[in-house]
Amino acid sequence: MLMQMYEYTWTRVQAFRPSPIREKYREIWNKIRMDTIRLDQICAVHRGLWTGALHIFIVDRDKIDFYQMETDPLKPALRGKDIKPFGYIWREFYVIYAAREFFPDFDDRFPNIMKWLERHRLVLERRSAVFTWGRKWWELEDPLHPAVFETPKILSPLFARFQSFALDVSGTYYVLDSSIIIRRWTNYREQRLYVENWKRVNEPHIDVDKFIGEGDEAWKNLGSGTDALWYILALLNSEVLEFFFKMYTPRLAKRSRHPKKGRWYSYMPPHLNILPIKVAELNTIRDITRRSKEIHDKTMTYLRLSEGDAEKTYMGADIEFMKTELNEIIFDIYDLNEKEKIIIQNFVYRKR
Repeated sequence: MLMQMYEYTWTRVQAFRPSPIREKYREIWNKIRMDTIRLDQICAVHRGLWTGALHIFIVDRDKIDFYQMETDPLKPALRGKDIKPFGYIWREFYVIYAAREFFPDFDDRFPNIMKWLERHRLVLERRSAVFTWGRKWWELEDPLHPAVFETPKILSPLFARFQSFALDVSGTYYVLDSSIIIRRWTNYREQRLYVENWKRVNEPHIDVDKFIGEGDEAWKNLGSGTDALWYILALLNSEVLEFFFKMYTPRLAKRSRHPKKGRWYSYMPPHLNILPIKVAELNTIRDITRRSKEIHDKTMTYLRLSEGDAEKTYMGADIEFMKTELNEIIFDIYDLNEKEKIIIQNFVYRKR
């Protein structure tokens, strides 16, 4: 029962109260929605794992070597700040995946890791999950199921100035609660439970069977492999969906003496869930998929270059040009004319 509770944690639904769409943009916003499906009809959207004590459960190579930590529960970890548009940087941090659902004998099996955790026992014992949910003092607060991470998945930082979606096609990385996971539904039961919860909280008149059926049909047209995720990734990073998203998502007000430059938004469910995904013609899907992969490959190389590397400047310009070409194709998918493109781009650039 405990396993099942954590397996479906992300199907809990928050109340969705979007900001009203300004009248001057309403016609374009509604046009973008035409003949589309929602993101949550084809993908689960939820936050990463919750540690309850990030500085304790995230360790670098120096700590691992010093304590001679056992490797089985150490999972390569990405934080929100590591995720960029079409790429990510792994900074060689690991999360200690301490969860008795998956390691029932964790405290006996991994004594060296326990030595590290024991140093922080007082802090770990005072977390709310220990006395509210009955978690062991050495456990993660909400680990989520490994199947969530060990699968191809689209990632996004929780807070960002602009669309910053990347694809972990290998299913290597575990991501923290500062990140968002977008992945295929694991099974029918998981999806149905989510839709029923959404219906109860937000849309009492939604047809659950139709909602799921339309999603299934979309996957048939997109293809069942990871190529479909490359296509979805391209749309999510587009100016079209950045415009659409920022129309109804409130901007974050940073209370700080030295606030970060730019306008920041919260890329979390349920706001991401309703993003409209347009299923294009097969040849267009293939073209966008190819371009998405190429931008990803070049971005990953770009992110590994040092700031002083002259090649980085030229590569950055190439990437921006490739994104511009891709954006033009996506504008056409959503049937937007030149005037509408100008309106969208002006809005997007101002809101960054």
